[in-house]
Amino acid sequence: MAQNQSLSPEDKKHSRFWLGFLLAIPLLAIVLGSSYIVIAVKHADSLVIDDYYKEGLAIEKELERDRHAQALGLTATVSLDNSRKRVSVTLSPAKTNAPRALTLSFISPTLPDEDITLPVQLNPDNEYEGFLPHEVKGKRYIHLETPKALDIQEQREGWRLIGSSYIDTPSVTVALQPATMKTANE
Repeated sequence: MAQNQSLSPEDKKHSRFWLGFLLAIPLLAIVLGSSYIVIAVKHADSLVIDDYYKEGLAIEKELERDRHAQALGLTATVSLDNSRKRVSVTLSPAKTNAPRALTLSFISPTLPDEDITLPVQLNPDNEYEGFLPHEVKGKRYIHLETPKALDIQEQREGWRLIGSSYIDTPSVTVALQPATMKTANE
């Protein structure tokens, strides 16, 4: 005959604790794993490029623009006034056939949402000027270039000047120049 043994209230309490403890571990793993998946999907790494070949072709075109700017001997000075949200660009040497508009970009090294690209128009003083949608702060790579769509339409070779600055004051002046490309022999 089997004896029917019942557990004391203290033993029941002790066994419920261990049962809850052992079930909590896989439950916690499921909750944390699900939350990591949600975070990974919503905040995908924007620095990863999907199509390397097309990106490589685009980089080669940009290098051609840098070489053309170097051949023309172009440099520029960008004056940024954050308090008035105004930017002015002086291109040198001053060209008689200078484009009526250029594209100026302030690029954040890590946050693409903070990038600013704006057109700058040639004024009667042979200076380009434009207006910022908001203040620019922090580390920025600065690109000044001829508009790509206009270059294609007019079948001309475009150019690009680059520079960088850490912007932490209301007024900043940055010198731009063609990118220097070193060969393996240098």
